[in-house]
Amino acid sequence: IKGRLLSKRCEDLLEEFNYAYANFVTIQYDLLDPLHMAIVAENEQFLIKCNDMDSRLASIFEQVLDDCHNLESIFKFVNIANTLVERPIIYNAIKDKFYKIIEIFNRELDTVKEVYDEGKREGVPINNYFPPTAGVLCWLHKLRQRIVKQGEDFKMFQNKLVESPDALEAFSKWEEMQHILDAEEVRVLSLWSQSIPSQITAS
Repeated sequence: IKGRLLSKRCEDLLEEFNYAYANFVTIQYDLLDPLHMAIVAENEQFLIKCNDMDSRLASIFEQVLDDCHNLESIFKFVNIANTLVERPIIYNAIKDKFYKIIEIFNRELDTVKEVYDEGKREGVPINNYFPPTAGVLCWLHKLRQRIVKQGEDFKMFQNKLVESPDALEAFSKWEEMQHILDAEEVRVLSLWSQSIPSQITAS
């Protein structure tokens, strides 16, 4: 319900902008009269209206980001908003909220590492219908899927936040976790391949 209300407010702002723009571009001026300064005054009034609409849109975007609790929803919003988030008034209002991306990303990486460590320590939770090796590989695949797309989307995020020390540290942790999962997958497959000859002989 709240999302629909915020969308409606964006639609109302778009309609208001279209009306203001249509009025601005249809004003007639005497371009041959260098002393005719009405266009300057009209332009200033139009810019004032645009700045006001930017401020109101920034308020809406702040509420949207406050309601985003995972990276998928944040990047979906950024893709929808597109270049609007780069407008100075809007960007200055929401730029601090983008640090939420690093917090969520780090939290997900820590969770995946904890789940992995627990699986190594207490045994991998395998579905009853999976063979042991396939079950472990499926578990590793699911852990990888939890972080791969998030990291890729974050790296593609066109914002200087991506180059901040905190973000670079998170990317380093992301790559390290992927190496851990890759190494474990190689180890599991190696053990499985070594057991094949004896299984063939036994059968």
